[in-house]
Amino acid sequence: MKKNENHISNSEQDDLEVPEFNFDGAVQNPFAAQYKKGVTRTIIKSDGTKEHFIRLDPDVAKHYRSATSVNKVLRRAVQNRQH
Repeated sequence: MKKNENHISNSEQDDLEVPEFNFDGAVQNPFAAQYKKGVTRTIIKSDGTKEHFIRLDPDVAKHYRSATSVNKVLRRAVQNRQH
């Protein structure tokens, strides 16, 4: 007897169901407008060192694949400014 590949078991069906949410009375994130303007976040690690996260606008971000490539360009710009 061949297994019916289109058959979904009850437990699999339960996993596929998405719960319904009621958003009546929900309010917009109060920081949404600030985030759209651009934000900088500083993370202080347990060893005391800091990491800074800066949001790039989508038109700029599409030109870079990684933080390393962004940092390389910015370091070059800073170095040129100092000379």
